[in-house]
Amino acid sequence: MSNNIPIFYSYSHKDEVFRKELEMHLTILKRQGIIETWYDRRIAPGNNWKEEINLNMQSAKIILLLISSNFLASDYCYDSETIFAMDQAKEEKTIVIPIILKPCLWKEGPFKELKALPRDGKPITTWENIDEAWLNVTEGILQTIKNIHESKTLLSQDSQKVKSLSNEIVKPGGGIQITLSNEILRFLKAYNKWYFSPLRIQKWGGKRDGFEKLREFDSYSIKSELEKLKNIGKVKSTLSQQGNTIYKLK
Repeated sequence: MSNNIPIFYSYSHKDEVFRKELEMHLTILKRQGIIETWYDRRIAPGNNWKEEINLNMQSAKIILLLISSNFLASDYCYDSETIFAMDQAKEEKTIVIPIILKPCLWKEGPFKELKALPRDGKPITTWENIDEAWLNVTEGILQTIKNIHESKTLLSQDSQKVKSLSNEIVKPGGGIQITLSNEILRFLKAYNKWYFSPLRIQKWGGKRDGFEKLREFDSYSIKSELEKLKNIGKVKSTLSQQGNTIYKLK
């Protein structure tokens, strides 16, 4: 499993030129396998964009808030993504870094206590040398990545959860019996704050450390097991906005 750091961009589409510029400056880190980046332009046609954004924010180790008056004026960026990001940061599941693009009242926002980039929160557009501003930003991001690797707190979070749950796998006769039901329950316990569709458990869950076996089952089998677990009171379900059945640990 790769140790590259997932980074999520939260930005207003009116500031896309800045997002592209930052992406270009971070290319060297992507080529070295240090980071992987995600932004909403990568959502494939026909996919549920809100679900894709939420899932990628959940898995991000670093969330970059590209702040300008456009960002502050965007209901979705400010009211949805920012609140979610700050909640993730409070629970130490991710690190949120405000990047100040243009002069604006960003210090009145919920991220005012966070250390911003570039240095001293000086907006990108006010630097005499714009490349120097972006270098300061990318160096700050790189230092954060180094801190993550050194502390091993965020990077090892998933594996620690798996270890803490490993004693709950059924062990008849002294041997280890891994069943689909056990794998689903372990996964739902590790990510107990969210509801998941059977397909999301298979595709997204199967990519998490320790849950690779979920990829060996199809979504129909996972749904069947979820219904069995629901019938015995171990999981609960509801309907998503699209009318699909989604499940969560009870």
